[in-house]
Amino acid sequence: MHTQYNHCKWRGNVLKVELAHPHYKQRLQAEWDAQAAAAEAAASSDNMDEFAPAPMDVSEPLHITAPSHSRRRLKVLQVPLDKPPNAKGKKHSFPTAKEAPLSALAWDYEDLPD
Repeated sequence: MHTQYNHCKWRGNVLKVELAHPHYKQRLQAEWDAQAAAAEAAASSDNMDEFAPAPMDVSEPLHITAPSHSRRRLKVLQVPLDKPPNAKGKKHSFPTAKEAPLSALAWDYEDLPD
């Protein structure tokens, strides 16, 4: 029936007939059902080897594209994965804090003002 009225002129306008979108409650229920099915499938599969990350090849450097100062060009940064990067600039480090004894942290209620 919709093909009969599609692209038909009525009162000077061309009609466009399409299937209606589903009601938002039906769409939400379908999404919830799909999420529940995915959660059940994930819970039922005990094989965690599928989700283990693949080993990385550290012999080749990692190439990262980053925008340069001019907006038209991209810089390609090469990061070696087999050795730690050289830090440039100031290194900020803090001295290791010693734990205070509990006797220094405790107080008596008699010492507090009323």
